[in-house]
Amino acid sequence: MDVAVFLASCQSEMALLETLQVTLQQEQQAILRMDAFQIEELAQQKMQQLTQLSVLRAQRLALQQAAGLAQQDDWLPWLQQAPGEVQQCWQALELALLRLKALNDLNASMADERMRFATAVIDSLRSAMQGVDGYGRHGTLSSGVGGSRRLGSA
Repeated sequence: MDVAVFLASCQSEMALLETLQVTLQQEQQAILRMDAFQIEELAQQKMQQLTQLSVLRAQRLALQQAAGLAQQDDWLPWLQQAPGEVQQCWQALELALLRLKALNDLNASMADERMRFATAVIDSLRSAMQGVDGYGRHGTLSSGVGGSRRLGSA
């Protein structure tokens, strides 16, 4: 395998992973602010970055396949014999992937928590609005308003 080409491929992948990390950090801040518009924009950016990462990964895997290093049993011995710069880049890739997975999982958990909170607030506001001025939330008279006396019968 051409080590320089493989290293350049890994470095390109690493640069995009760093960009994705920034996007995930921005997404986390948008989730905390409950900024739905920015979350949507960042989701689109994230999808584009993941698509680009898939392309880079496929290119790297093609290099490994062409060199007969697609299987882990073949890959690990080669990696142990590879130059230090390749080993360091590979380790950085693996660590970045673990970090990004944890960050993405945290963002998903936070978004779910915020969504449950927002839903509870909306439900609470809707139920509180049902009795306002004797009208339900759809503009009909609330069932709790009324009485047995007709207007003007007193």
